[in-house]
Amino acid sequence: MHYRKIAILVAALALGGCKKEEKGADKPAAGSAAKAADKGAAADQGTPAGQAAPADKAAPADVKDTTAAPAAADKAAPPEALKAQPTVADDKQITMGGQPPAIGSTWEETKVQHMELNIDANGQKVAMTMDGVENKKTEALEVTNDILTKAKITYIKNDNTQTMGGKSRSKPTSVVGKTYTITAGSPLGVATDAGPAPDAEAAEVRDLEKHFGEPERMAKLLLGKTFPINQKVDLPADEIKGAMSDELTVKKLSLTYLGLDGTDATLDMDMEAEVNQGGNVITMGLAGKVRLDTKTSELVEMKLEGPVKMTGQASAEGTMRMEATRSR
Repeated sequence: MHYRKIAILVAALALGGCKKEEKGADKPAAGSAAKAADKGAAADQGTPAGQAAPADKAAPADVKDTTAAPAAADKAAPPEALKAQPTVADDKQITMGGQPPAIGSTWEETKVQHMELNIDANGQKVAMTMDGVENKKTEALEVTNDILTKAKITYIKNDNTQTMGGKSRSKPTSVVGKTYTITAGSPLGVATDAGPAPDAEAAEVRDLEKHFGEPERMAKLLLGKTFPINQKVDLPADEIKGAMSDELTVKKLSLTYLGLDGTDATLDMDMEAEVNQGGNVITMGLAGKVRLDTKTSELVEMKLEGPVKMTGQASAEGTMRMEATRSR
């Protein structure tokens, strides 16, 4: 899910409050919250983090991690290998495996987010909702070091709307309904059947696919780890920080294995994340169920929800819901 949209938008609200106070508390603050939110939406609307003992009283679960720490590398260099591993999965425990997509295989992803916030900036209060829907289809064309490095992507839907004061606004997109062949590199290669994509479309695709050619984050995090049945496992702090996005710092991420259906495992997920921006701290706590493919460690289905809170020079409280599905 594009947590980046939420991080930047809420951070913009915080910065809006900061700037107003810097100009002088004696000046009227009418409309400051709405203006800050509008600024955040215009900036990024459409682009939508220690190894602790388990929280319950059961014996600490043995979290096995067979992956090596990745070395920093230029994005243009060949991607690091995920080191494909076999899966061990039964009704007692799962060890997450990894394998690359088959050339010619296709899958469809849908991501939905909904956020409601009550914002208080310099005494001015405003309610805001934000909705995003992303839907795309991918065909694997080339794999290097077990990482997808060339693909054909069709953007089916990409809607991102902010509503405040009864007024809605959304950023138009130039890629919906179109298909592109993208190739890992710096910059990312973006082409249509007719040749290189127009500059504006290429820029939008590069923003949407900025981590293409890298290991999928959740798969990389989970690869080789073991989860005993009904035992809450807190994942290592040094590995989860950027598990969801570049902007969010994931402070806690725990998984509880509940059962197996074929090769898919159902787990409870509990996550706490934070954004620090402009003297304001935005915290969010999301919980729910996820379904993972034990062969690939990839997300098949996710439904999370929970509270969002901002403290500092501006404040906001609300709720967030995140959903994602991946068909195979």
